[in-house]
Amino acid sequence: MKKRFTDTEKWRDPWFRKLSPKMKCAWIYLLDTCDNCGVWKCDYDQLNFNICSEITENELHETFDDRIYIINSEKIWIKNFIFFQAGKLSEACKPHKQILELLEMHNILEVFKGYTKGIYRLQEKEKEKEEEEEREIHVFSEYENLKITEKEYEKLTEQYEAKDLDNYFLKLNNYIVNGKNGKRYKSHYLALLTWMREAGIKKLKKQKQCPKCKAPMPYNTCDCGYRED
Repeated sequence: MKKRFTDTEKWRDPWFRKLSPKMKCAWIYLLDTCDNCGVWKCDYDQLNFNICSEITENELHETFDDRIYIINSEKIWIKNFIFFQAGKLSEACKPHKQILELLEMHNILEVFKGYTKGIYRLQEKEKEKEEEEEREIHVFSEYENLKITEKEYEKLTEQYEAKDLDNYFLKLNNYIVNGKNGKRYKSHYLALLTWMREAGIKKLKKQKQCPKCKAPMPYNTCDCGYRED
């Protein structure tokens, strides 16, 4: 019996949520019945029998258009299947080797390589962007000696009131200028957190955020369509 990972977040995915009930069932059926490289051998009679509905070949192709690759009239490849189930493939890994052999058998190994190359490049760009954001220094007009990143500044403003932050920004800035006891802090952000914690400065009450779009969510629903069960 095959056992596979399932994406529990699909029920919150706008694409999946907008599918009709029969197409939701069809998508899950394809994921469950394809082979280990994500290729489904087209059997619409079996599909319709199992989901108790009627889906045509054209209807399936049009609905899942950007998520599948049509190999021929008898086979469909689910593009993200391998990426989700196995991650990045390696020929040194025995289970991965079997997947690569299946791709070659279906004559889509080069198609797979081209598709995943785009995915990994996108991931690299996103990682580079995150790292760049982490390094971006917040510019203070009045506390020129403070060195904290934009991300660190955002975290501070989410935790403390502006008046308390201004007070400790000034204290740390003056401390650096005066060079008290010759002590230097490697991280001004951590120094601020330590000083404010030791002084007993109260943190702001954490506002619930939508896990999907990160917007404030005072109730159990959000404007983006997310609903908390």
